[in-house]
Amino acid sequence: MHPLESSVYIVLVNAALTIMMLPIVYGSIAIAYALSKAYPENYWFAFSFGTFFITLGAMLGAVVTFFISRYFLAKFFRKSYLKANKNIEVIDQVVREDVRIVNFRAGN
Repeated sequence: MHPLESSVYIVLVNAALTIMMLPIVYGSIAIAYALSKAYPENYWFAFSFGTFFITLGAMLGAVVTFFISRYFLAKFFRKSYLKANKNIEVIDQVVREDVRIVNFRAGN
């Protein structure tokens, strides 16, 4: 397998593990072991290659998870949370009005 092809798999696996909130330590150890066997003559290249793509995959997974929670699940959680806690709706309205006042004052 070509190193760039394997890097795509490394990023996708780490992104999927991050999205599913599974520990990525075990996958990172397996990837580090595989890369050390793929590049036995150049340890630092394998180390930097693996570190970069593992970090890239974790960040990609975090960004995807943020967008899923922000745009797809926000209404569901807001409705279920407001149903359980009626006082939060009043606090939310007060915070929104205070933000409007602050923004209005900052505009002058």
